[in-house]
Amino acid sequence: MASPARLEARPVRQMPRPESPDSGVYAVVRPREDTVTAYATHDAKNMLGVLTANVEFLREAIRTNAEHTEVMAALDDLQACAQRLGGIMQQALEPKAAVEAFKPRKGRVNVVTVVQAVYQQMRHQAAASDVRLEVRVQCDATAMIDGALMERVLGNLVDNAIRFTPRGRVVRIGCGIVGDEIELTVTDQGPGVDRGNTDRLFEPYFTTSSGAFPGESVHSGLGLAFCRTVARLHGGDVRAENTHGDEGTTGSRFVVSLPLA
Repeated sequence: MASPARLEARPVRQMPRPESPDSGVYAVVRPREDTVTAYATHDAKNMLGVLTANVEFLREAIRTNAEHTEVMAALDDLQACAQRLGGIMQQALEPKAAVEAFKPRKGRVNVVTVVQAVYQQMRHQAAASDVRLEVRVQCDATAMIDGALMERVLGNLVDNAIRFTPRGRVVRIGCGIVGDEIELTVTDQGPGVDRGNTDRLFEPYFTTSSGAFPGESVHSGLGLAFCRTVARLHGGDVRAENTHGDEGTTGSRFVVSLPLA
């Protein structure tokens, strides 16, 4: 696979956890209408940023008389982003139907295709932030997942990683097999995660960020909550951990664990 080319970590506001029934090991959150609308609005805003980055990339490709194949690839990326944004907006506008649509429509999906789709979706946004987006695939395995929902999960994690990674650094998307689970990972070279908040990060509306850098907006605290909700609906989970690279860099890694198909 070709490789080219920050994290929700001071509490702003705290809201009670949504009611969720116990289900085995996990408390599985079944989103209500208001929750689905909040998630969809959050993801639509993120996708709008992705769409804008793709438009700017296409504009520059046309201005510089890029190769026809490069322009067509940029158009394909733009069309895919517009379709994803349309689907997310439909959930925001029709929350009752979206509650049903939110339930995973599981099928046997090769997780590498999810990684590839998110890479294609996010690479221009990363480049616009002077962040190099890389892919490291260590497995070729399938899982019983809703591919569209899992793309949104991984997209949220990559969006966070880009926001929290300084210019000139790297964000890596990866997948591998650990025991009887598939792990999808997003690793950044940002400031890392406060050890005291590694689990609270996934609570709805909890955020420890008032903006990673000067001028950056306050985070809603919904992206990671959405990721955990979807992962647990698939029988998996999400965790956050700090990293230390061989080159002396530090950062954070978010790991989505899913059962092997």
